[in-house]
Amino acid sequence: MSDAYSEYIEEFSIEIADFNPIGPTAHIFLPKILPKCNNRIINIQNHDDWCFRWSVLGALHSVKVHTERNPHRLYGDFMEEFNMDNILIPVQVLTLVYKKFEENNPEISLCVYKWHNQNKCLEFCYVSERRRNEYKQVNLLVITKEEKSHYCIIKDLHKLVYNHSKHKGRKYLCCHCLHVYSSEIKYNEHLPKYKGLNNAS
Repeated sequence: MSDAYSEYIEEFSIEIADFNPIGPTAHIFLPKILPKCNNRIINIQNHDDWCFRWSVLGALHSVKVHTERNPHRLYGDFMEEFNMDNILIPVQVLTLVYKKFEENNPEISLCVYKWHNQNKCLEFCYVSERRRNEYKQVNLLVITKEEKSHYCIIKDLHKLVYNHSKHKGRKYLCCHCLHVYSSEIKYNEHLPKYKGLNNAS
């Protein structure tokens, strides 16, 4: 056994790495081309991969002030309110995933839309077949940036698509196909003919 030992330390350093317990932010800013007035869209400022869950909770539990901030504080008490079994996080933009969510949560009617930048209009990714008032309606907007997707709450679908039609008077919107009618008669004639349409892959 050697009796050698250090007489002094020439250099001693400590390196401290940044620690982020919740990972990189999943928040994406809304595209500038989207209509901004009247608070039509609530963009949850989450710092995790749970934007889908926060947005659903935000749609079901309305908050009057700063609805986009600190979802853990605003909606944390409701985290177990619905079933996310067999749904991968982050939630993919897929019809099969949305159908699974509705299967897990039979009281919710889910519609997911996307914004078409070139045509400056709303398009749908998934439209629920549940249309009676007995269901809790949840309308979400999904935005993408590169390979990243983010869900937002559509607070007022009618205002968001108001400019889809040049008619400036009262408009009647079919939430399931996004067709805007200027006549209530034509709108009522349309409803029973609509059979449902989902174009997400």
